[in-house]
Amino acid sequence: MNEQQFGIYSSLETFIEQEIFRELCSNIFGIGVTNKIEGIDGALGTHPGLKRKRNEDRLAVGSITLNNSLIYCAILCDGVGGSAFGDLASSLAIATIFGYLSTENTNEHLQKKIENAVLYADKTIQDKLLGDGATTLSLLVASSSGEIYALNIGDSRIFSWEPSKKALTQVSCDDTIENEVSKLNIKDKTALEAFGLKGTLSQALGESNRNSNDLNFVFYDKSYFNEGFILVSDGAWKDSETSFDKVIKNAANSLDVVRRTLALATWCGGTDNSSIIAFSSNPVLTTENKNFRHNHSNIIIGDTKYSFLNEKTNIKRASLSYKNKKKPPTKSKKDDTNSKEITIVPIGNNDK
Repeated sequence: MNEQQFGIYSSLETFIEQEIFRELCSNIFGIGVTNKIEGIDGALGTHPGLKRKRNEDRLAVGSITLNNSLIYCAILCDGVGGSAFGDLASSLAIATIFGYLSTENTNEHLQKKIENAVLYADKTIQDKLLGDGATTLSLLVASSSGEIYALNIGDSRIFSWEPSKKALTQVSCDDTIENEVSKLNIKDKTALEAFGLKGTLSQALGESNRNSNDLNFVFYDKSYFNEGFILVSDGAWKDSETSFDKVIKNAANSLDVVRRTLALATWCGGTDNSSIIAFSSNPVLTTENKNFRHNHSNIIIGDTKYSFLNEKTNIKRASLSYKNKKKPPTKSKKDDTNSKEITIVPIGNNDK
């Protein structure tokens, strides 16, 4: 950790946030990694590409158990290019969202808890980076009670993936100025190109020119996800959307999806960091996750699995509400990847 990273690490409110942030700051993201998630047809991977000096993408998946219930959470963040610390912004987003979801003192309904977790992350990024870092967010949470909530902020994407039908459907809508203008039914959009606004994000986490309450949230529920799902950063699809679609539809399993997608991004020039999380089915419904440990979080970052005892620490929350609420549109073989498992329990806490 450098001095800036250690300063942020020391200032985070919970032990879980600190440890996840520290791992997300490791150099594994600079060299790239793929990992098959043990016991589930799920996988994740990231690669810095061939042109960028650093990888600003971050991703993690994991299970959280609280009050005899289980949720499984997948998060992918892409640090906004042009900001000084996009990598720190994406690391903070994942660490604080997982930290918030793992606290025992919050009794909100799951969707509300996710909203508050994202607002908490946004405020934390603003406070720690002071406008020098922002990130996109693609998130999906599935619960043992049958709920699924997916949320996207920025131009990373969420897809519904149905391997049995070889079907891939984009669920999220990119938060770009271009898409916002399209809603206004303006026919002449040449001004966007003239002013260099085409593809510019309309919102991201950590922006300094707005209040957290100004974030627009669109949630997608379980009706959008018949089988599995995919979260992917724009570097993985933007150079060839047609090939990206074909690669996934013809992949054999989740790990195959991850490897093919990262390879495709490199073959198409590797102009950006590329990252992907793929699950062929709902991860909560697997046998492995039915035998969960009470009040624990198991988080996979890169090729390492961390086990945390969930905390009762009160999180200081600011502006944990939003006003621009929107409704969504109607509508394995054993792998050769190596993985490590580490159990981390804060000093002074005892396993229940």
